[in-house]
Amino acid sequence: MTQEVYTIKDAAKQVHVQTHVLRYWEEELGLSIGRNEQGHRYYTPEDVRLLERIRGWKEQGLQLKAIRLMLSEDGKLSVPAEVVRQAQTMAAQIVEEGQGGNGEEFLPDERENKAARLQLLLENLVAKTVEENSKMILKELDFQFRQLEENAQAREQKRQEREEEHYRKLDELICQRGRRKDKRKKHPRTKF
Repeated sequence: MTQEVYTIKDAAKQVHVQTHVLRYWEEELGLSIGRNEQGHRYYTPEDVRLLERIRGWKEQGLQLKAIRLMLSEDGKLSVPAEVVRQAQTMAAQIVEEGQGGNGEEFLPDERENKAARLQLLLENLVAKTVEENSKMILKELDFQFRQLEENAQAREQKRQEREEEHYRKLDELICQRGRRKDKRKKHPRTKF
């Protein structure tokens, strides 16, 4: 059974952006987009969903630097380590209490079922936590990146001002020396 794939043109239509935007995002965010034998990009439904989320974040005003931090090395969404730790702690408590996600008790002969329920619980918990905190995290990341850029711009402006002042002083010095030479030529000193 083969998975449905899309050309870059089809994926761009689904995401509602131009094809060059998808290429740019792939390069800037380090997305791992598949290639066929001819080297042409192809997009899976999962890739398209990720691109739609990226477009949504961009529409919210996030910069690609902030989005890049939210993606893991393989181009998939990463979950903050703190969220995973909280989910594991809660899952351990649930297992110790012998309760499922719906308050049902686990029977001893349901060990395999218990593991599946725990996994489902963890997945739902992580998804819910990320969903609830993602806007706050994204806003904070965006704020931090804007601060970094503003600081870099201020440093660059100060550097340019110092450089301009340095060259202005050099120009004044050169002009002063030039005037002295001109005075000497007009009024040469006589030797006795």
